[in-house]
Amino acid sequence: MPLKAKVENEPFKLSPVSGWPDTALFSDASAIASECNIAFILVNDNTEFNQYCMSHPKKPWIGKRAPRRVVILWGAMPLDPSVILSWRCGLIEEGEIAYKFIFISKKPSTSDWKQWLLEQIGCWGQPAPPKEEKGMRVGELVSYGKLSSVNHLIDYDPSFLTISPSGKMGEVLDQLDECKRMFRNIIGKNVKQRREQIHETLEPALALDVRMDSEARRAMLQTFSDRLQKVIRQKFNADRNRLPRVLLLGPSGAGKTLVARYLAWATSPGPGEERSRPFKRVPCPEYLHRESDFEYDVFGYCAGAFTGAHPDGQKGFLLERMGGVVFFDEIGDASLSVQAKLLAYLDDYQVSPRGWSGDPLFCPMLVVAATNRPIDDWSVDSAKEDHERRFRNDLFRRFNFVIRIPSLNERKELELAYILDVLMQMVAFNPEGKIKEIGEQALRALRGFDYDNGNFRDLEILMRRACRRAVNDCRGYLVEQDLEL
Repeated sequence: MPLKAKVENEPFKLSPVSGWPDTALFSDASAIASECNIAFILVNDNTEFNQYCMSHPKKPWIGKRAPRRVVILWGAMPLDPSVILSWRCGLIEEGEIAYKFIFISKKPSTSDWKQWLLEQIGCWGQPAPPKEEKGMRVGELVSYGKLSSVNHLIDYDPSFLTISPSGKMGEVLDQLDECKRMFRNIIGKNVKQRREQIHETLEPALALDVRMDSEARRAMLQTFSDRLQKVIRQKFNADRNRLPRVLLLGPSGAGKTLVARYLAWATSPGPGEERSRPFKRVPCPEYLHRESDFEYDVFGYCAGAFTGAHPDGQKGFLLERMGGVVFFDEIGDASLSVQAKLLAYLDDYQVSPRGWSGDPLFCPMLVVAATNRPIDDWSVDSAKEDHERRFRNDLFRRFNFVIRIPSLNERKELELAYILDVLMQMVAFNPEGKIKEIGEQALRALRGFDYDNGNFRDLEILMRRACRRAVNDCRGYLVEQDLEL
């Protein structure tokens, strides 16, 4: 149905009544459009969205003051689902508009179209909730830099900057920085170049098929092994006894993965060096009853070491990222077999890929592990067979940095405003920065919420839902009712 060209700054108006199946529908839709600043589009035939746009170049939602909410009154019968999908796909591409479909194939039992339409559009027909007294304004506490390296990390996980520099997390950052400095001093500079030089010798050695049981192969392997020992001593002459080993304890959703990534980020700022260390997350529960796969993935293997092995062998997570960071997530759920393999590695940082018959290879890493399990308590009774869970005491004591990550409930009194300011500057939560302010009552409600079940996951869900409600309501502020579940 054609729509009258909209004049800038004037309330949205529907086209003349011709073409509408009911003058009362036109009159009541016009009233709602004017009162609530909603664009109504009537589709009387199965016209695809692109065809509509070609015949109506002045779309009703285009313009600085144009309605951001669009109601499609669908009167075409019988329904063509493919045409409706063309409208949905097309409207998705139309910027930050919100839309609803209302199917009007039958006149409602009441003769009052307006009442029926208001019921269909729900909260769109209600007055916007009044603005509360200011709780906080976006950008007044936090204004982070736009460095490309920082933006890259934000794009990967929008919660990274919520590691606030003060409060309880400030104390955590102090410990993390001590760990990063220690590792950098031990491991040295130009790590990538040194690692690649070792890989040049390692890769052909792993490609020697262990099934070739010949004197020539053994001689070649010994040559590679001697060469590797020499080049590793030259390139990574690190004191293994001083290498930091970090255990992160804390509830689920508190940000342990973010903290682990911080340990890998921006550790080599020198010219020509890697900006961040190579990072690998290893989810321990995925290897329950698959301990052989853990060994292959983490420590690597030679060609022919098992059925289905890659013909060139594999370096494994550790040798592939020598001098980097490996993160054993949820280590409290690791089987005793996996715990034993990790303990053996942390004893001397030596790696022997499956099928390797040469001398073990020194592979220094910044090892980080995390769990929400009370493994500090479990490790005390690790020898008891009837204990609910067991964690090796000797493995627990291999970690020389044990850092407790506080829950969001512990941080919210002093840090919540900072965290919210960061989140509200993230595209994932506040597209185009449309929400400028959080009301006083809304902020109070956020502080009163119990986050113990999900921590940051709960907060992120609350804020995404609240921002979506406010944007759909064409508001630039959040109020308490936006936070209702």
